[in-house]
Amino acid sequence: MSDTDQLLNELLRDVQQYAEAHNGRIYAPICHPSFRHIPYQHGPERYEALAPHIPKEARTALDIGSHWGYFAHRLEDHGLQVTAAENSPAYLKFLRRIRDLCGKKFEIFDRSVFELPDPVAFDVVLALNIFHHFTKTKAAHDQLVEFLGRLDARVIFFQAHNPKEGQMAGAYLNLEPDEFAAFVSNAAGLSTVRRIGGFGKRPMYQIS
Repeated sequence: MSDTDQLLNELLRDVQQYAEAHNGRIYAPICHPSFRHIPYQHGPERYEALAPHIPKEARTALDIGSHWGYFAHRLEDHGLQVTAAENSPAYLKFLRRIRDLCGKKFEIFDRSVFELPDPVAFDVVLALNIFHHFTKTKAAHDQLVEFLGRLDARVIFFQAHNPKEGQMAGAYLNLEPDEFAAFVSNAAGLSTVRRIGGFGKRPMYQIS
């Protein structure tokens, strides 16, 4: 058995075990044919909604809260130089193995995205279902504002949360989706906000 086959078999086993422990599914598809049979929570619809809005001249991308790297894979396939920011040890274990199995080259930043050194400059930034985690406390909120102030981005693809979710009870800041998109726009110094997808009660925006 080759090293690649062994890596694939071990990863397939671990992914299947993860799915069995999480209601029979994983978070997003894995961009490899050997994993097509494994159910997932979020399919390609979000990427398909944002992809037409990626600027033709874009060269770099930041995927915040990359999880197992679905969007990092898709953005690299789009031709972008990608940084996948993920600091969960449990997710990083899969993120690295899936990247290596698929032969991808994107960089993994394995600390808090707030620790990215200056200049924090990317043509495309993905922040899907992630920023609300930083508004639950004042300390994290202030870090988010500081980070967005340092961020030099051409476009941010932002997906807001549903403010009625139980996880947001007692949050320091719990904005409605349009208000949250405006908050991100103002903090990042970007002037244009467009809603580009629905996805239930978690809409997606192009902020540029």
